[in-house]
Amino acid sequence: MVLLLTFFSCKKEALVESDSSLIVYSFPTSKCVVTPDNGFLLTNGVLLTGTTSISKVDVNGNLLWTKSSSADDFLPLRNNEFISCEDKAVSGNSFYIALNRLNTQGDVVFTKKLFMSDLSELSNPKAAELSTGDIMCVGTSVSGADSVMRVIKTDKNGNQFWDKTIKLSTNFSVISKLMEVNSNGDIIVIGNTGKVNFATKIYYAMIDSSGTLLWEKYKGFGKWENYPTDVHAINSNEYVITGYYDVSTTSDYNYQFYAYKINNAGDSTNLYVAGGSKQDYCISSTLVPGSNDLIMVGMEGRSNKTTDLNLSSIKIVTVNSSLSSVITDKTYAQLLECSALSAIYNSDGSLSVIGRKYAYNNTNIEQTFFLKIKPDGSF
Repeated sequence: MVLLLTFFSCKKEALVESDSSLIVYSFPTSKCVVTPDNGFLLTNGVLLTGTTSISKVDVNGNLLWTKSSSADDFLPLRNNEFISCEDKAVSGNSFYIALNRLNTQGDVVFTKKLFMSDLSELSNPKAAELSTGDIMCVGTSVSGADSVMRVIKTDKNGNQFWDKTIKLSTNFSVISKLMEVNSNGDIIVIGNTGKVNFATKIYYAMIDSSGTLLWEKYKGFGKWENYPTDVHAINSNEYVITGYYDVSTTSDYNYQFYAYKINNAGDSTNLYVAGGSKQDYCISSTLVPGSNDLIMVGMEGRSNKTTDLNLSSIKIVTVNSSLSSVITDKTYAQLLECSALSAIYNSDGSLSVIGRKYAYNNTNIEQTFFLKIKPDGSF
């Protein structure tokens, strides 16, 4: 593959409500993940050729490389390589997963086809890396009237060990993320249930390394929509799920950030809900090394009543590891349809943030921005 850095450019652009600046890249980003070497992997940038791409950006906003890619959802591996899972149809009712492994520069190392024994579908599969180097791919599907989770395990080279189908107790819709959470190789899966009377619940389950369902839970905050977006292991016995849900009583889309702590059995130990505007979306979260304080990032929406365009702010909320007190709750800037997508806590206490927005007064141009925040909260 050829490096395509010349297609993209970045520039300084003044914030609408501040005299500070951020770095703006002339490509859109829909998803962003943090890599083990403290970088950002951006997906869904569109090249001039119209194909999708992935880009790597460091904690100072330097664009390191960009490569074309057919996938748009990546898992960074411990050695700073990447894998992705794509659901594919062979023909009719026959399906498979395309497992792609990329090296540290975004070049394809291999692509493997993974099949369920009965060729059934795994919708929207996600992947997790085990401490052994093995890979677990998990997707959802239906089997008759049942909602099921389908699991495939491979070695680090994509050679398939086995596949399993797990019958679920509720209508499971979409997987948001899965990750290994302990030395036993257990995996936590988070997602949301299907809508029933306009309401969804968060779904979370634990699967062991042999594909056995240890437990499953689902929980609704409020009476309407619930969306989990991230999960972290606080320690060997506790995990925290972050996301956003509708706190309204009349279904007027009053979304707020939440952090929900659970134990090894999936039982709740604490819940934190951040206040704010009526359109707050927690897109991702990260832990502060050492303290395990939780940083949640996303968007605080503000409707611009003079136009059809929506102005919004970058929202960052930090709570302590027990979820008992708020450390900071801040918004930054006011840009057209902007949102923070991911953040990295740096060793000097600063925060590197990647997000997306539209160009000023132009909803036809999507852009990616980088912002660095000092420990005192200034730019």
